Order: sequence, then structure tokens, then C-alpha cells
Amino acid sequence: MEQTKPEGQATDADELREEAKNEWRWEMNHEKILRTIRNIQSMGFKPSITSIAFEAGLSRTTVYKHLQEDTLLPVYKTYTQMHKFMLNDVLMEITEKACRGDVKAARLYFEIMGIIKRVNTVIDTDRLQGNDTIAVNGHKLTDEMVKKLSPENLLQLEEFIKTAEEKSTPKN
Repeated sequence: MEQTKPEGQATDADELREEAKNEWRWEMNHEKILRTIRNIQSMGFKPSITSIAFEAGLSRTTVYKHLQEDTLLPVYKTYTQMHKFMLNDVLMEITEKACRGDVKAARLYFEIMGIIKRVNTVIDTDRLQGNDTIAVNGHKLTDEMVKKLSPENLLQLEEFIKTAEEKSTPKN
């Protein structure tokens, strides 16, 4: 005997389709947001939620949710797992290049293996574990800590980052 669903009630297949559609919409919006952020930054501006929303054609609420949730959603957990899975391949590629005489690859390999220590600065990002944390010489900086900084301290931090970017950018 075939069971029929009461009218107005979704089946499991309907729920799966709706979930897939929502996930696709989330990914498309996230890509729009990322492209917009890159575009605004390439023009030399610091993107705000309002400017991102306007340029991407999305609501401020949608942009805000994406910026808050990006590492919590299953899609990003899948990407994270995929990238962790690829770490071994990347290390093997670095090893092969080092063995073929690539000095930069050899130095990177020795740093990764702990044979060469970088002088004074060790930067460790926990982004792959889904944490928005950066550790510099054992001192952790989280997104929450940055949000609680005074405007003066935030400006100082931005200046430190700007200086570091300038020093790490090769001069023509």
C-alpha cells in the first residue's frame, strides 16, 4: 500500500533539494562577496560591509552573515578537509623541488621540518582548523580580539600590517 504525504508537507527528497539549493545560493553569494572584496581592495580601498553589499548587490545582513559564518558552514569544513588532505602532496612537491636544486624550496622544506628556525618571528595560522587565529611568537590574535581593539590600537595594528606588507613586497 502506497503512503501519501499530507498536503503541504515536504518529503525527504524535497528537503534535500531545498538544502542543496540553499547551499548553492550560499556558495554563489560567498563568491560574489569574495570577488567584490578583492575588487575593492585592488582599487586601494578598505571594504566595508555596506560597500561590499552595494557592489555585490546583496543585503548588508547577507554580507555580515557570510563574514561571520564562513568557517562554520559545512561547505567550508569540506574545503578545509580537502586542503588538509592535500598538505602531503604539497610537502612532497616542495621536497621534490628541493632535491632538484631549488634553493627556496629547500629552505622552505627545512623551515617546515624545523631544521632552520626563522629569526625572531614564528607565524602560525590556525585557519585550517576553522579558527580565525594568528599566533606570532606564541602570542595569539583572534578575530574577537581585533574587534575589541580601540580605534587607536586598530590603526596601529593596520600600520604594522601595512609596513610588513611593504617590506615583503618585492621592489621592481
